[in-house]
Amino acid sequence: MLPAARLEALVFRVAIYPGDLQKAAIRVMREVAATLAREGTTLPVAERMVSFEERFEIVGLSRYRDLEARYRTP
Repeated sequence: MLPAARLEALVFRVAIYPGDLQKAAIRVMREVAATLAREGTTLPVAERMVSFEERFEIVGLSRYRDLEARYRTP
């Protein structure tokens, strides 16, 4: 894939990098899984992971909790 600046010079206005984030995530998931299998813990790679709070914010957990409270049956 060409860098965005090169594509812009070639008069492209939109560039799509369809698998790059997924490929990066898969590599880190493999590294974490290998560490867990080898060490029995993910502590050695904890700095490569987001916190629980960050994860909940990223996935919008508070919105789901609001919906859950709204539609909960008594």
